[in-house]
Order: sequence, then structure tokens, then C-alpha cells
Amino acid sequence: MIRPSPRHWLVSGACLLALLASALMGAARSHAAAAAVGRVAAAAGGAAAEDAAQARHGAVAAEHPRAATIGIDILRRGGSAADAAIAAAYAVCVLNLSSCGIGGGGFMLIHDARGAVHALDYRETAPALAHRDLYRRDGEVLGELSRRGALAVAVPGEVAGLEAARVRFARLPRADLLAPAIALARDGFPLGVHLAREIASNLTAIRATPALAALLLHADGSPLREGETLRLPALATTLETVAARGAFLINAISPKTAP
Repeated sequence: MIRPSPRHWLVSGACLLALLASALMGAARSHAAAAAVGRVAAAAGGAAAEDAAQARHGAVAAEHPRAATIGIDILRRGGSAADAAIAAAYAVCVLNLSSCGIGGGGFMLIHDARGAVHALDYRETAPALAHRDLYRRDGEVLGELSRRGALAVAVPGEVAGLEAARVRFARLPRADLLAPAIALARDGFPLGVHLAREIASNLTAIRATPALAALLLHADGSPLREGETLRLPALATTLETVAARGAFLINAISPKTAP
């Protein structure tokens, strides 16, 4: 099987942490979550290690503090660890969209209340027509073709994988799990340090892509900075489609609604 460059897996190790750390709690029935869990989220988001916290009923670790808080809210509402992991994953894919997203994929490990361990593999796969010489031109391998442009894109697995986890292990409706991510994308959120750095370090590529520039840059071409509000209305529309339809063929999304 041929896979594009690892740089273009749209789910990062940090995003996987959101899934694994939450899902490994298993199917514990959480009636309440410790108020200190917010400090756990802050530590996961880059604060000092001493910002750890203890919890009696459950905890969520995620790449972004806001995503961890969303996961905790899901537990408080009676969701399982799988529910919290799914909601946190969709939220991270808005809050840190350079790290992961519905155009990517991932893994999930779930340790259930009976002690069984379940593994889901929904990493991206290469398109059906990919071949060993896909990135070769005149006998020379051009690595840039695997990193940028149409040939660098794999077939996403994120939505299908999270939906499979929801069907098998979650309790709450799909729309409830996507609602926080949809609200973030539609209403906007303060840009975090990680995404701000990613935008600043990829200015050339962003400026060369008008659709991205319109979202991530000021009118003068300067990057959005940490703390400034980022809104992603097209992504919100796409996530609303996911909430309504679940896993669906990628060509069902209009180019006008894709992020």
C-alpha cells in the first residue's frame, strides 16, 4: 500500500493523545468530573508538568485546553469515555486545524469495563489509482509532490473512524458530540499559541492559497496572532453535514462547503 508523506497525515501525535488518553479510561460511567480537570487540560495544552490534577470520576487529556473542557462536559452529561474522546477529537480538529482534521485519520484504543481492549485503525489510505511511480518524474523521485498539491492527499478516515467508535461504544447522539466543534468553527475562538505559530511559519504557502489566506491572514497579508479570533464558517457547514449524515462519501461534500 502506498501512503503519502507523514507530514500530510492530518492527525498528529498530539491529536492522537486526545483520543488515547480519553478512550483508555474505558466505559466508566461518570456521574461527575473533578473541577480540577481544567488544570489537566492546561497541562496537556503546554503548561508546566506540575499543573497536573487529580479526579475521582474521570479526566480528559487533549492537545488544547478547550477541547479537554468539552470532553469533561460530555462526561458530566452522562457520556462514556468514547463520547468524550470523539467530542474532544472533533474540537481539536477545529482549534488546532494544522494538527488534525476530518481530512485525516487516526487510531483509537478503548479499554472497556469488562477488561477487553478494542483497537480501531482509521488512518488515511492512498487513492485506488496510486502506484509506485506516483512521485517519480523522468526517473527522479520528487519529494515535494508527496508534501504539497493534489498528489499529497490521501483518502480520509477520520469521520468513518470516529463514527465507528460512536456506534460501538458511545451513548450520546452524533449531533451532540459534534455540536461543540460546530459552535467553535461558526462563532470563532481565540487563536492558540500552537496554531498561531503554524500560521506564521507557513506564510508563503498560505499566501499562495487565496482560500487559506482569507481565513488565516489579515487584509495586509500578515498572519493572525495568538488571541485573535478565528472563524471557520465553511468548516462549520461541513461539520453540520457530518452531524446530520455521519460517515459519507467524500464527494458528497461540495467544494463550497469544504474547509
